[in-house]
Amino acid sequence: MAAERLLGLALSSEPNTRAVPELCKRVRFRKSTCRSCCEVCPENAISLDPGPTINGSCSDCGLCEIACPTETFRNELRTDQQLLAEARSILLQAAPRGRSPVLSIACHCAELENGIRVPCLGRVSENILFGAALLGFEEVVLIKGRCAKCRWKAGEELLACSMRKAKVLLEMGGFNLVSIRLEEKEGRRQEALPRRELFANFGRSLKKHMAVVVHHQERAIREALGNDSAREACAAPRHEHLCTLVREVRVDGGIAPHEKWSAWARVVIEESCCSACGICARLCPTTAISQERRVSYEEIGFLSSRCTNCGLCQEACPEGAIRFQEEISLADALDNEATVLARVRMNECRACGDTIRTGRNTLCPTCDKRHAALA
Repeated sequence: MAAERLLGLALSSEPNTRAVPELCKRVRFRKSTCRSCCEVCPENAISLDPGPTINGSCSDCGLCEIACPTETFRNELRTDQQLLAEARSILLQAAPRGRSPVLSIACHCAELENGIRVPCLGRVSENILFGAALLGFEEVVLIKGRCAKCRWKAGEELLACSMRKAKVLLEMGGFNLVSIRLEEKEGRRQEALPRRELFANFGRSLKKHMAVVVHHQERAIREALGNDSAREACAAPRHEHLCTLVREVRVDGGIAPHEKWSAWARVVIEESCCSACGICARLCPTTAISQERRVSYEEIGFLSSRCTNCGLCQEACPEGAIRFQEEISLADALDNEATVLARVRMNECRACGDTIRTGRNTLCPTCDKRHAALA
């Protein structure tokens, strides 16, 4: 009975992708119009009302993981670290045979002889491409099928964005000679496998599914002990992994223009416009922005190594006081000391005593509206 139960769980179609609703831009800021996850999901498996949820039609393609700017979606059984571990094993196998260090990554419908297979190339993040260069691969070949005919065709644009990010990172880190190439090679129809190879494939598949069972059991134990990873502090594990990879480069320089798709950003606050309302600090999913009360002013700090360039702070700022520097550097991803963005002098509302910015008004917005209504 136990073996039958394990086999049933192993062959279950329950998705391994989960959502962390408190990281979603729409949950943190109700006026946000972000729908990036729904726009790329090929199965219409994601609902955003009131927060992100995933239904049973999810195919674990991973597109939502790459599309979400705040890393709301996670699949702990198919992380960038695990994919790079597969790449490392391929590199070790190629070295004794004197082969050229080339990493091939193919989607589910492309032809692949030796390399990494992913459901869709859209799941290949800049971490994997940048990490492959750090491992020592001289070339990364991304093999796709006919994307125009694929139901996961939204991944093509995600892949293009990841390739742009990776090439910028490689140039900033001095890996200009590493080639990232995309080619189309539709997979051939497989003939019937010999009996031995058929059972070997089944064994490998069952092994992967057993890992799913163990992972689910581990999560259930964590929940029972009150240590559920979904309840941990807001974090961006893929971004943290990228920062770890950047630290391996050990290059202080490296500057590139800031784009909306950049892996991180450097926030700038116009002090003359800021009212120290604290919205940016409260909404930041990675706590990259902080705010502390000093003796006579509010101090707003910024930790660039935590910023994922989600843009939520700029989108939610009621004063329009937030912008981003035009350039980013590798040093930004390594900076673990908060810098001061603004120091806003504060005073007390003469009616209610609430804290307000000095010099703008003697009344807080609420008292000002009441005073205007009575006038």
